[in-house]
Amino acid sequence: MGEPWQFVGRHAERDAVLKSVTVQTPRGVVLSGAAGVGKSRLLREVLSKLDRNRYPYLAAAATAATANLPLGAFAEILPPTPPMGANPTLLLRWALDAIRAQGGDHPTILVVDDIHLLDPLGATVVLYACRSGAATLIATHRSETPVPEAISTLWKDDLVDRMEVKALDEQQTTELLGTVLQGPVQQASATRLWQITEGNALLLREVLTSLEGTAELSQEHGSWTWSGKLPTDPALNQLVDERIGRLEEPVRKVLELVALGEPIGLSLIQRECGEGPVAEAEDSLLIRILEDGKRQNVRLTHPIYGEVLRQSISVTRAHKRRAQLAELIESTGARRRQDLLRVAVLRLDSRTATDPMQLLRAAGLAFADLDTRLAARLAEAASNAGAGFSAQELFATAVGLNGDPQKALELLDEAAQEHTSDWEVARIAVARSVQQMTAIDDSDPLAVLDTAIERVTDPTTRAWIRAHIAPERMFYGFYEDLDKLLADINADPYSSAAAKQFAVTLQLAMRAWRGEPVMALRTVAPMERSSLALIPEMPYLSNSIQYTLGQASLLAGDVTHIQGALDQPGSTAVQFFPVLEGQQVLNRAQALRLLGNTRQAQRLAQGALAHLHTGGRIFLPAVYAELAQCAAVNGDGAAEDYLAEAERTLTRARQNHLPWVGLARVQVDASAGRMEAARAAADDLIGDLRRNGFSALEVLALHTLTRAGLADSDIGDRMAELASKVEGPLAQAAARHTHALLTGDVTELKSVVEEYGRLRLMLYATEAAAQAYQIKPSDAIAFRLADLLAHCEGVQTPALSLGMAALTERELEIAEMAAKGMSSRAIADQLVVSHRTPDNHLFKVYAKLGIAGRTELPARLRLYKALHTQRGN
Repeated sequence: MGEPWQFVGRHAERDAVLKSVTVQTPRGVVLSGAAGVGKSRLLREVLSKLDRNRYPYLAAAATAATANLPLGAFAEILPPTPPMGANPTLLLRWALDAIRAQGGDHPTILVVDDIHLLDPLGATVVLYACRSGAATLIATHRSETPVPEAISTLWKDDLVDRMEVKALDEQQTTELLGTVLQGPVQQASATRLWQITEGNALLLREVLTSLEGTAELSQEHGSWTWSGKLPTDPALNQLVDERIGRLEEPVRKVLELVALGEPIGLSLIQRECGEGPVAEAEDSLLIRILEDGKRQNVRLTHPIYGEVLRQSISVTRAHKRRAQLAELIESTGARRRQDLLRVAVLRLDSRTATDPMQLLRAAGLAFADLDTRLAARLAEAASNAGAGFSAQELFATAVGLNGDPQKALELLDEAAQEHTSDWEVARIAVARSVQQMTAIDDSDPLAVLDTAIERVTDPTTRAWIRAHIAPERMFYGFYEDLDKLLADINADPYSSAAAKQFAVTLQLAMRAWRGEPVMALRTVAPMERSSLALIPEMPYLSNSIQYTLGQASLLAGDVTHIQGALDQPGSTAVQFFPVLEGQQVLNRAQALRLLGNTRQAQRLAQGALAHLHTGGRIFLPAVYAELAQCAAVNGDGAAEDYLAEAERTLTRARQNHLPWVGLARVQVDASAGRMEAARAAADDLIGDLRRNGFSALEVLALHTLTRAGLADSDIGDRMAELASKVEGPLAQAAARHTHALLTGDVTELKSVVEEYGRLRLMLYATEAAAQAYQIKPSDAIAFRLADLLAHCEGVQTPALSLGMAALTERELEIAEMAAKGMSSRAIADQLVVSHRTPDNHLFKVYAKLGIAGRTELPARLRLYKALHTQRGN
């Protein structure tokens, strides 16, 4: 990691700077941002893209060492000997003349990193150079640092553009991590690294350096995973120490308590430490006070402070601080749900935990929050303290979901020796079946439940077991049995509210597949909140809700519910719950693909594989199928390998993923140009879907053929029939798409493009626009298709094979100048070439783009560049 990092995520900013300084009337740019945010890296990338022959630049080195030396930053770019006895005015003129002389026919590009460190005379030189037109400035500025008045005048007088360079967002951080580590990163790990660094590239680099070569950062199944622990590293500690400074004991106590207990109530920390030290910590920008309802909570100003402080504090001191925090929270009554969990964890970590039931309740809360690692710790402590069967069962379940199903089964077998009541037998059987289903290949979890239900006589307990048999019937593809079982569960007077809710979610999933996705989505969406109270009895209810939500959203063509999760920072909880992670990753990746963010979808799915192989194997076929779809859409040769894994992991207990694997097969074959194979694969899949009445899924299969240009009249008739009975705008748009393509109706096809756009299904909109262009090319369609491609990343499907041959660098340069309206003579003069040369190149351009002449060039060139960008992504 010592090598310079590859440039990631700021291409728009880079291109804006390049455009600003290379136009006919250039403007300077000052890149402002916080320390470590990546301003200098962006600056270096800009310079690497400048043509030094056409745009030579002078780079000044502003540092703290030169800040007090007149023109010290310009020592390397000015003549070695200044005028003898020159006063500041003469030195200013001398420096300006020297800068102007080096510009040639163009204004000199003057580059200043850390412009806020310029001495007053140097700052004045920059101001006068920009004001007089002697230089075009590209500079960086640390936004929290004061600048000389001459520098602030640059943007106050509108002599330069001031561009704010923000911290990397979650997606950019994930992309950068994958590039630096040369492989995908498990999404929750990437999210956590983004959160603790707040997207600061310098801090991210130091964190990765501290993790390099340790067991805390490991690569499994092609994905990098961070354990969540940050080893002590001198460089990272020094970086944080420089920002925190030397602290007096009262303020250090404030920071230690906040680091170990954040968020913590302001009144509590003031009571323990006094108002003065708390105010001093806030004034020093070490803590921040946030409103949380009626409470005021205290957090550290930057998450990385907490990571370093928690690592550096001694064991005995940490025990003391955690015990103090537990007592503080208990003194308020610990009324909030989260307070109960925090107190138990603080007691456990401070070695002061004595109440087994407190530990057990906290373990249940952690499990409900999907943090099974913490649940396992608390449940084991509760079991050791004498909390009994409930603690043993919860510990075993959490251990298995954390990736050790064999140990979980051993723990459950031990519990079965001494716990034989109906309820205990049922809980053990369900726990065993979950481990077998989620983490062990070729197991038979149904046999475990069938055996248990024969032993149990209590009708309420039998109803509870049947509720868990239901999803496994679905996993096996026993759909007729499933329908009857779900009806029986809902009709059974002994079924609990949780059992009935579980059954309802599965019924909704089946109804979505069979053509009612809108109804299913409308019904299941409110359950995310209303079912929270039922999860302790039925822990896997949340997963069933997520499954149905994802299926219904995609089949209805309404990704807004999933998009809500995409627009928010990722939940770190899913990194501790592989089963739920599998479902959420699948939902998000499928939605991202339809939104056109296919490379992001591929990274997301790839990053989940490590955890899914240990505790969420049940989702492997669907996640591999989604990887195959994304790779095929992106023209990635790995699509075949992903598809092979999807088909290999499609065991008898994962048959509910068969439709997604089948759809992936059709897409992979079509993208590879194997059209007959794609049609044959689609026929096999469609036959299976029709046998089970899965009309909404059949729409997707037929639509995949339409998108690949394989639709015929039979498909058109069937799509029209399905559109009359399958709910949702997707089925309607897909049927219209097929009909318009078969009839060559470009007007209707363009209407379909706009409908897909309204639904934000940019992949479909882009393909439909490309098909309209193939039928009847026009400037309007070319411009619209280019706009749609700008919303996609790396898309290269059969529909986008428009036959545009690659342009050479010179052809592209001349075409761009001609598209802006420059005459051939003006182009020749600017490039200093023969007057015939531009026309000769343009004739080749017209042939390659399939156009007749200049009038069509702007639209086609823009489309060509948009397609070229997709190939380069």
